[in-house]
Amino acid sequence: MSLPLYTTLTLSCEKSEEDSGPTIVHSTGVPAYRVSPEVIQILQERFTNDGLCDNELGVQCNDPATSVVQAFENAGFEVVSAHETNDRKMWTIIKTS
Repeated sequence: MSLPLYTTLTLSCEKSEEDSGPTIVHSTGVPAYRVSPEVIQILQERFTNDGLCDNELGVQCNDPATSVVQAFENAGFEVVSAHETNDRKMWTIIKTS
């Protein structure tokens, strides 16, 4: 099963760890639902299982945010926004192809 078009995810990391990781992949707009198996598969195709783990907010990938964003762009996602809070940097991505 593939992800439907317009699937939305949020990626985030501590601002101080943007170039080193870890990066968290959050399910967005899906109440009480963790990250789907298809999203995990995208991560497994690019990163080792040793670098992936559950996080209370989603799936944690021990790689830099730029690498995680690139993995999703290669899988047909597009970054639609990027912003910072006091201590975190966040990207909203949507599957567009």
